[in-house]
Amino acid sequence: MSATISQSQPAGTAPDANPAVSPAETDLSARVLLLLFLSAALWLVGGSVLGLISSLNFHKPTLFADCAAFSYGRSHPAAINALLYGFAAPAGLGVLLWLAAHLGQAKLTGIPLVILGWLLWNVGVTLGVVGIFLGDNTGHEWLEFPRYASAFLFAGYLPIGLAGLLTFKNRQPGPLQMAQWFILAAFFWFPWIFTTASLLLVIWPVRGVMQSVVGWWYMNNFGNVWLVLMGLAVGFAFAPKFAKAPLYSRDMGLFTFWSLILFGSWAGIPAAAPVPSWIPAVSTLGAFLMVAAILATFLNLTKTLRQADRHAVRTIPELFIPFGVLAFTVASLMAVVSQPIAVSVVTNFTWFIPAQQEMLVYGFFTMTMIGAIYYIVPRLAPVAGTDLLLGKASFLLCAIGVLFYVVPLAVGGIIQGSSMNDATVPFLNVVKGSLMAIRGSTLGELLMILGNAIFLLNLILMLFRFFKTSTTVFLAGANKTVGVGA
Repeated sequence: MSATISQSQPAGTAPDANPAVSPAETDLSARVLLLLFLSAALWLVGGSVLGLISSLNFHKPTLFADCAAFSYGRSHPAAINALLYGFAAPAGLGVLLWLAAHLGQAKLTGIPLVILGWLLWNVGVTLGVVGIFLGDNTGHEWLEFPRYASAFLFAGYLPIGLAGLLTFKNRQPGPLQMAQWFILAAFFWFPWIFTTASLLLVIWPVRGVMQSVVGWWYMNNFGNVWLVLMGLAVGFAFAPKFAKAPLYSRDMGLFTFWSLILFGSWAGIPAAAPVPSWIPAVSTLGAFLMVAAILATFLNLTKTLRQADRHAVRTIPELFIPFGVLAFTVASLMAVVSQPIAVSVVTNFTWFIPAQQEMLVYGFFTMTMIGAIYYIVPRLAPVAGTDLLLGKASFLLCAIGVLFYVVPLAVGGIIQGSSMNDATVPFLNVVKGSLMAIRGSTLGELLMILGNAIFLLNLILMLFRFFKTSTTVFLAGANKTVGVGA
């Protein structure tokens, strides 16, 4: 997208430099991202409902006894994959595309590529969820979609990723902003880990325990690296916007980035895993090397946000994104603390692990992306104002839901692990003792479903107002044209 050289071109300007565009022009070119945000919100609500169905199996095992599709073994992976691939990936990619265009002062490049990728991706997610319900499951956690669904996901990601890279290429020259480092890395990270895991686990499966090692590696890279790259890109981009001040420390941001890239993918393998001892030892080392980066991120972003006017009314994004920053710190420290063998023998195979994953995937990433979408959509659709009451209601329900889900499961998981390591406690008593924690988490899931539904309703109302106003303006212009012609 080269600019035409004009006679008034300033001296020293590169002949093929792209002219900077206004934020309004960027938003106009990026309206296609509304497709990604709407479909992501729909999958978020659908995945949340499936998660509730899977949770109900613990309260009343006979509830879905005559329906194999709603059994825990199918509804749970369907819920997780709907959240990860139906919501997290499209929402994250949509936000990254918008940020790449805005931070680079360029238009979104490759709109047909985005539409094609969106179609292929949603076909893949739909086929994958239906396949899991029909019993076609690979058995590898976070990668349960059958191979034909994974093929659509890969084919859908390529055009979207290419559009992101082209947009990044057309940015204005100059040093990269902190968020741009995370955006560029995120565009490359997913295709690498997804193709590697698919080849080694589904296409040409490795043998024996190595399947578990690859599975742990993929889960860690998907959750603790790729989702974190996208989530922190939002944090580093929006914190200065909210504070109306520069980032507290660029050096700390670069330290976080390189720590995540170099050491983030090492962790994830339990200390008690039945593999050569050097593998979990390296995994534990990688987890502890991330502690400084986790604390640096929290300090950097909170110091930036504290520069904001404390008396100003906080907008909806300013509720969601800081909550996500706090949740990232808690989830990351939970992962680090559970890595040493002295703790892993207690927390592994307990409800503590799902609690940590929920804090990362929902408490950090989902809350951060919802906040970013609340910020972006009114700019893509200028006449679509956010309903503040609905926005605050969705935040409160989601935030309280996360706490009700994570805290009981984390505490209950520690108690559960301690009981399992006590040979005098019958296993049936361990199971019964976990029911209270599960009840608390189910209440949290109900609250999150309500919050997600309100978020979807708010998004639909914004889009409805936008399209209604746009249609009215278009028809008025058409009638005026016809009248002049007559």
